[in-house]
Amino acid sequence: MGISAVMVHWFARLHKKRAFADANSIVELGPQDVMTTPAIFQSALGPMTDKAAMADLLGEMFKDGRPKPWAQQALYRHLGLQDYNSIDMFDPRANWRLDLNYPCRLPRRFSVVTNFGSSEHIFDIAQSFRTVHDLLEPGGIALFVLPAFGDIDHGFWNVHPTVYFDVAQENGYSILDFVYIDNFGVRCRLAEERPDEPFGFRDLPIKVEDCIQPNLPRTVTLQYIQNLNNPDTARLGMEFPCIVFDYCFVALRKPGEGEEQGFVFPTQGKYRAS
Repeated sequence: MGISAVMVHWFARLHKKRAFADANSIVELGPQDVMTTPAIFQSALGPMTDKAAMADLLGEMFKDGRPKPWAQQALYRHLGLQDYNSIDMFDPRANWRLDLNYPCRLPRRFSVVTNFGSSEHIFDIAQSFRTVHDLLEPGGIALFVLPAFGDIDHGFWNVHPTVYFDVAQENGYSILDFVYIDNFGVRCRLAEERPDEPFGFRDLPIKVEDCIQPNLPRTVTLQYIQNLNNPDTARLGMEFPCIVFDYCFVALRKPGEGEEQGFVFPTQGKYRAS
């Protein structure tokens, strides 16, 4: 998976929440390609960036309107994450060529760990969550963008909302942000069609409160049916193999110095947001 239009707006949302205020290093589980347009970056990041800096950023990220292979590094530097690293079994850009089915024993830890479309491709998915935990320094932030519903055969797994709440509860994480993005692919294309409009996170039909309620399966299923019959889906969704699919965007903060522990696997219980 790459950095899409909605993800860029999410980075701006996290920046406004000062999620990266004390962070300077980042490691990605898989180097992420930028997969959207310069206009999206101008729309999402422009309001918090002066014109000269924005022009420099776009110049670093794009050539003739197309993203450069290292565009993600320029984006993260712009957010204050100067020290970029990545892990991947196959991508030659990665600092470490490792199989994420197994523990990653690196010589250091990081302020931010991203898991953007990686865990669903890792057969030992539980190990991937433990790897994120082990790579984070105390007080560090884990960022997840993973499929939740409808993305059949895109990798091995979908990752349901309860995973994040239960992992957070068992490991003492605070939930900085949780967003359920229904009809993710179509919403990305709509954002690119209307780049001057802010992305309406507050207007999304499935709220975080829904994700900690026992009626979530029905809520998601009814919204899926509505999205499947939406004219925008008919116009834009056929680009994607599954037409309609949902993702969760989640930011978790690890406990600080003196409070962290080894990763604890949750046993599924009652949903409870922190």
